[in-house]
Amino acid sequence: MKDNIYGDGPDGIQGDDSFDVNIQPDVSALRMFKSMSFTPWYALGEFVDNSLTSAMKFQEELLAINGPDYKVRIQIDFSPETNDLVIKDNAAGISRQEMQRALRMGKAPQDISVGLSRHGVGMKAAAFWWGARLEIKTYPLGEPHGWLAILDVSEDGEMQGTVTVKPIPSRGFPGSEIRIKGLWQKIPAKKTKHAIRAYLPSIYRSFLGGGAGGEQIGCVLVYEGTELRYENPALLTAPFWPTKDGQLEGAEPRLWKHTFDKTLSTGKRVTGWYGILETMGRDKSGFFLHYRGKGIAGVVPVAPLDSRSGHEAEGAKDAIARSSYKPRRIFGDAGLYPDQSFIGEFDVSDFGKTISTDSPLWSPDEEEEFVEALFLEMTEDDNNNFLKMAKNYRRRGVARETQREIAAAREQEIRRVQESMSGVVEHREVSENESQHYEAPPSLETPVGVEQVDEGGPTKYTIQDRDDHDHTFNLEFVSDRSADFISVYEDRGGLSHTVRVNSSHPMLDGIPLDAKTLLLLERIAFALASAEVFLTMMNKQRVRETMNEHLRLIGTKEFND
Repeated sequence: MKDNIYGDGPDGIQGDDSFDVNIQPDVSALRMFKSMSFTPWYALGEFVDNSLTSAMKFQEELLAINGPDYKVRIQIDFSPETNDLVIKDNAAGISRQEMQRALRMGKAPQDISVGLSRHGVGMKAAAFWWGARLEIKTYPLGEPHGWLAILDVSEDGEMQGTVTVKPIPSRGFPGSEIRIKGLWQKIPAKKTKHAIRAYLPSIYRSFLGGGAGGEQIGCVLVYEGTELRYENPALLTAPFWPTKDGQLEGAEPRLWKHTFDKTLSTGKRVTGWYGILETMGRDKSGFFLHYRGKGIAGVVPVAPLDSRSGHEAEGAKDAIARSSYKPRRIFGDAGLYPDQSFIGEFDVSDFGKTISTDSPLWSPDEEEEFVEALFLEMTEDDNNNFLKMAKNYRRRGVARETQREIAAAREQEIRRVQESMSGVVEHREVSENESQHYEAPPSLETPVGVEQVDEGGPTKYTIQDRDDHDHTFNLEFVSDRSADFISVYEDRGGLSHTVRVNSSHPMLDGIPLDAKTLLLLERIAFALASAEVFLTMMNKQRVRETMNEHLRLIGTKEFND
């Protein structure tokens, strides 16, 4: 099957300027990239890398022909109608000489001192991860016409071990158009689109006007018609809080940001900065590791996802939070204040990057040495201790961004409650012979990863009633997804009561269990249990039991929009 899209001959190209490129390895090896461990955003990023590298290598020439306001523009579009992916740019294109290398697998650029390309694999790997047929139209800077190359690894493709590169007419300005046809990966749907829009601007923050690399070439990145933007994080300005009781006497407000520069024992250098967020957030915190400005680990968006997008956006935020780079030596347990407070950016270019571009090529020992050096620097000064500040500082009021998130969460919660309970609950009478006594189970399960409010054990209250009886309440957290949210057990004498709060109940899914949240749950559980204990009516436990039934309905409700 012949393609009639080469444009040679009658379109003004003199003679047959075609040439062949011997590609290695063979088609079957290229087809194996279909099973590579890529994420959609990093797979798209491989094409962005090539465009940026092209523009960076020829920045002076592109500025000369386009003017001082030139920025490399990269457009990414999926077409469900034709099942293909198209990436266009206005960079420097691929020259005839460079095309010989670009089509061959594992042939790294001669000069890797500039740009993001390193292994000579990324574009081909990403292309054949997405689909079966790669078409490259490129218009090299300073050459009289462009080039077209097609690599087809589908079962009925004609490609052997050689690719013929054909000339095509010039389009009047340099750049490239990459088209992948016959997609065997799904075209991104709602949740993946939200994640791509959140990830890509964060990965390339240095080129979009924010982040670490202020000297990088400017870039306009457009995904499906929407220009992606990056917003720098707002960092905390406040006096030092050495304890939860308040600020250090005489301390002045300061910006909680500090530079970092460390050469490891292997001779590799890490530079950057760390700080504390003005507004805490599990989807905003974490360290950003970059290779020459491109994020390769810990890529989380500082700008929040559109809260109007409902649970699709929440799902994307969950995925982002899971991918963040948070060394537990520094961030502590998930959900606590430090975990939601620290942010930073670090240049790890000295280590190189993996082929899938999602982590630095450092050894476990090198990573541990970096984390330990950073921890010591953040904590060595008693009057400038970042870890104490993150643990102890208490923010006043609620930020507007948080108010929007609360409003969106409240709207979703209204839907959840209404849809889970409407048509299910009913009025019911309670039989007078139902038992009001409970026997404690033989053993308790200690919750994993849940911090007790009182590290010495269960919270214990002793309450004296007006008849001078001492009632003891032992309140403890358990982790059992099948158990009730709140359970109350009492001895036969009615003076010793055990109250259990289930930290793994479905109704708590998606809610970070920090110290304040746990304290709130304790108060509610104690108030409900004590009300039940001190009431004299029969079958008083039925209110709590019915509440548990309703919470189970709400917690297990799933939306299928």
